[in-house]
Amino acid sequence: MRAHRTPHELLDQALEWVRETGWPSRGEDTAIADRVYKSWIVQTNAEWTTTHSRDREKLSEAIEAAFRPIRDDRAADCIYVILMSELELRARRDGMLCQGRDH
Repeated sequence: MRAHRTPHELLDQALEWVRETGWPSRGEDTAIADRVYKSWIVQTNAEWTTTHSRDREKLSEAIEAAFRPIRDDRAADCIYVILMSELELRARRDGMLCQGRDH
């Protein structure tokens, strides 16, 4: 997924990979993503307290770094797209991205 693609194309490619492979490492991958997410929350708490926002790029980089060494390129790309989408939704649902504002 190194070439520039639209978000729709990235998601389509990731879902196709899931259909093809069944995502055999899903349990392990979601556990890794959960640890990365929790660490990101802790690391960005000071920023959150003062600005009411969190640096999403730090989360993006941490997820990339977690999967690139342990999965082949296609799997890492697809896992990244799916889990970053999931973590964005999780952070919004948990109120970790918007504080005291209308959604």
